Amino acid sequence: MANCKNCGRELKETSHSHQGYGAGSGEVRSGVSVCPLCNEGCYQWEKDDIPGFRSRDNYPCCKCGKTP
Repeated sequence: MANCKNCGRELKETSHSHQGYGAGSGEVRSGVSVCPLCNEGCYQWEKDDIPGFRSRDNYPCCKCGKTP
């Protein structure tokens, strides 16, 4: 696996199925990706595709501090 050029964190993606909360099942994915704003750091993210709870969270980049 590749690592972030700035902080050394492993760049990866994981996912798991979730039975949901009565509206149906879905998938939760999370990971660490290269920042598309500076291309030098990384940011953590999470995407929830469970019906009724769909959301996407991005966290600040370790290099530029901006949130993609």
